[in-house]
Amino acid sequence: MREGDEWFVLVDWDVERTAQLCRAPIPREVFKQVPMSVSRAGEGAVGALRAVSHRAA
Repeated sequence: MREGDEWFVLVDWDVERTAQLCRAPIPREVFKQVPMSVSRAGEGAVGALRAVSHRAA
């Protein structure tokens, strides 16, 4: 939806379908997704993750 120079998206949430997907999610392989690991994080991200994990301990 466009209003002047701005664009908006209207979402009609399907609560029942969302609940079904939460109970039985579509496997990541279907979308060719792979889980990300910390080893792929850049140096700055690794430092931030380590700082947060030390505070939580």
